[in-house]
Amino acid sequence: MRRLSSHATLFFARFLPVFWYVFFGSLCLAVWIIESDEFAMGTAMMWRVGILLFYLIFGLIIYFTIWKLRRVEFDDDFLYVSNYFKTLRIPFDQILTIHTKPIFNKTICSISLKHKGSFGQKISCLSDELKWTDLMIALKERGFDLQINDSKQN
Repeated sequence: MRRLSSHATLFFARFLPVFWYVFFGSLCLAVWIIESDEFAMGTAMMWRVGILLFYLIFGLIIYFTIWKLRRVEFDDDFLYVSNYFKTLRIPFDQILTIHTKPIFNKTICSISLKHKGSFGQKISCLSDELKWTDLMIALKERGFDLQINDSKQN
């Protein structure tokens, strides 16, 4: 079995969200509990509302983007998708389209499926370029003619 997703997926999909919700959630709670005369600059309510909005906005961004990253592996016939707690086996013929988008030195791969599964109809993973190329070669060798939208900037 060959891995498509990067090792960084574990950091971004599990550690970063947990760290954000626990650490900044505790900070937000502490700001609301602390006495109002302890604040050095501005009013206490301004700081409380500002930190709460900061926490909520970035919490929503993490939930709708980073939290959706999955670990993806493949072998000769199947794609294996995991959220580090549960793994699904998806046949290659269930893949509808594959979209890629480069982000720094990684690639965000979005795999659209023909039918909705436990992880939804769209699966996203963080991949390296070499691993992404391995999947494309494996799919072409098996005769799968997929719609691949590669959004690399030339």
